[in-house]
Amino acid sequence: MFIDAFPLGKFVSLGNKTVLDEVDFLEYLAEDPDTSVICVYLEDLRRGREFLEAAKRAKKPVIVFKANISPYGEAAANSHTSALRNDELVMDGAFQQAGVIRVKSLAEMMNLARAFSLPAMKGNRLLIISPSGGYSVMLADLAWKHGFELPPIPADLVEKYSRKRRAGIIEFRNPLDFGDLYSAETQRTFLRELLIREEYDGLAMAYIYRDPEVLKLYPTLNQLQRDLVSEFNETVDLANKPVGFAFAMPYHSKEQVMAGSKYPFFDSAEDAVFVLAKMRDYYKRNRD
Repeated sequence: MFIDAFPLGKFVSLGNKTVLDEVDFLEYLAEDPDTSVICVYLEDLRRGREFLEAAKRAKKPVIVFKANISPYGEAAANSHTSALRNDELVMDGAFQQAGVIRVKSLAEMMNLARAFSLPAMKGNRLLIISPSGGYSVMLADLAWKHGFELPPIPADLVEKYSRKRRAGIIEFRNPLDFGDLYSAETQRTFLRELLIREEYDGLAMAYIYRDPEVLKLYPTLNQLQRDLVSEFNETVDLANKPVGFAFAMPYHSKEQVMAGSKYPFFDSAEDAVFVLAKMRDYYKRNRD
């Protein structure tokens, strides 16, 4: 079963949990060879200690979206499952100790679950690339918000590709603005030469989908025509590093474009950097 290019293996609705509850299914899914990421929606947690112990034993990501965090939510939950509200500060601390990844929405849950199909984010050093200055600034702010380091562009690559700039105005630094490189091939090779370097643990990039038929009307922009999704997939495989790819596009184009991608991409720069940060924290905890 696929939803937005997301392979959904098993789905369980627990209802009132009179016989089996989230602990039973967490233990089962943790040992299931066909399950690589476990997503849990909770309204309450009655066997908290057992749940946390099961999450600690799991050798795969456990992502939890906990609702019923307000008096209004408690009233709504109580009307259909009799779920009682838990102490959220206690829950946060307990989840963190157990290595559970807590998210704030179903959208965050689905984005992060999809992201774990990417290679591991093994460190905190992020490369940022975009085709414009605006996206570069946005991604830089998000990298700061999530505590990433932004190593500089290696001097040998700055010298090599500075000669290929069209106007010679934009300096090459991290975040890297490709706005002065009017060649799809140059952009592609520059990106890949950077990402395979030891200086970087992952890449965040943001692009806007350009309709191929529209690009034909603009000779200058048509030089940048490329299959970004195929390039994205090939780059991930080549570098064996995660790429948080924000790809803004019309809704009517999304299904067809996503169907051709081995790896997930995301609707916004915020989503792309968010998943890289959560992956970094997860893998760091497992290394430590």
